[in-house]
Amino acid sequence: MRLLQADKGTVVEVCDSSDVLPAAGSARLLSEDGRGLAMLGALVKEWGAQPLGGGGKTVWALLPDGAA
Repeated sequence: MRLLQADKGTVVEVCDSSDVLPAAGSARLLSEDGRGLAMLGALVKEWGAQPLGGGGKTVWALLPDGAA
């Protein structure tokens, strides 16, 4: 995990070894998963993911000013 101060706010980055990029979906009422990206989208200005050159990915989120 890495925190970066940017002009628009604070960027949180998390890297992992999986090549699978996150994709927002819709969770069923009683499902225990599938809500993380919806929650993230409700809390941050922007978010995204990008593959890493040697495998894996970085998922990032831009927090609003004053949130971190």
